[in-house]
This record gives sequence, C-alpha cells and structure tokens, in this order.
Amino acid sequence: MDPTAFPNPEEFDPERFFDTNGNFRKPKELVPFGMGMRSCAGAHLAQMEFFLITCSILQKMTLKNPPGQDMPTVFTSENGFSRSPRPFKVLVRLRKTELSKGM
Repeated sequence: MDPTAFPNPEEFDPERFFDTNGNFRKPKELVPFGMGMRSCAGAHLAQMEFFLITCSILQKMTLKNPPGQDMPTVFTSENGFSRSPRPFKVLVRLRKTELSKGM
C-alpha cells in the first residue's frame, strides 16, 4: 500500500506487475511469502495449489453477486496482522457440462 513503491495503491491494477513486453516483473517490495531465511518453505506448493483450486472453481462453477448485495471491493478489509477481506456472500452454481451430468 506504499504509494512510493506502487503508484495508486488503492486501484486494482495487475498491469503494474508486467514490463513493456508483457513479462511478469516482481518488484522487490512484493514479498508475499517472506524472504531470506524466514521465507516460507511451502511457497511453491502454495502457489501451485492456489492455481489448481482457482482453475477448478472457474472451470466447473459460475460465481455471481447475490441480488441486492453490493459487490465486495478489493480494499474493504479487516485490519490485523495481515489484511483479509470482510465477509461477503456469493452465489455459486455448478455449470452444466458433460462432466457435471454424472454428479
């Protein structure tokens, strides 16, 4: 959230992590799994698991905002040791695909 490290930190801008050629660029200020001797031993496994679970959810389910509910925003969070989103509701529906017919 440091504006000197990330211009406009309150805006959702994934492009700030890509260079002019479209390659991922990890700023030195971004340390989600720690660094040095204190870095997370399971960081690579956690990233792979997150990717697989997210892909599975997006392939098999439809996620929608419930009627009458405000969309959660990226920056409404609970402050504590780390930032985490405030509770919100989401409609989750299984997609009608060949794979889901047997379920």
